[in-house]
Amino acid sequence: MSDKPLTDEVSANDIRQSATLLNSRIDATPMIPAPSLSEVIGSSLNLKLENLQYTSSFKARGATHAEEIVNAIRRRGFSVALMDEHST
Repeated sequence: MSDKPLTDEVSANDIRQSATLLNSRIDATPMIPAPSLSEVIGSSLNLKLENLQYTSSFKARGATHAEEIVNAIRRRGFSVALMDEHST
């Protein structure tokens, strides 16, 4: 992750950087078709099986990003205290 200021804006480059970060640390999980649900909603629906992660949830992705953000802030010389489920 870059040391640019944190904003709510997400660029295509941010998404590419995120994919690179996650691909090196998080297991790839499959997407499977959900025909019954697709029929109910009248559109094609696929399910992303994040429950196949080591942690059995999608939280590894958020925790990985939280860790990178904390490290970027620390590199700027600041101390960090977190009070949430991704505390470091």
